[in-house]
Amino acid sequence: MATLLAVRFGFTFQDYHGPVLVTGGADAEGETLALSKDKILALLTSLEEL
Repeated sequence: MATLLAVRFGFTFQDYHGPVLVTGGADAEGETLALSKDKILALLTSLEEL
């Protein structure tokens, strides 16, 4: 999963291993933003297409 996610965003020069933490980024105060269920499903679907 980690390598597929990296490839999805153009990081193709090595394999990645281990847990993957996906967030919606950070707000102006640096707090982590959550991803909606729809965005998580869209990301997982895009990985299946690779």
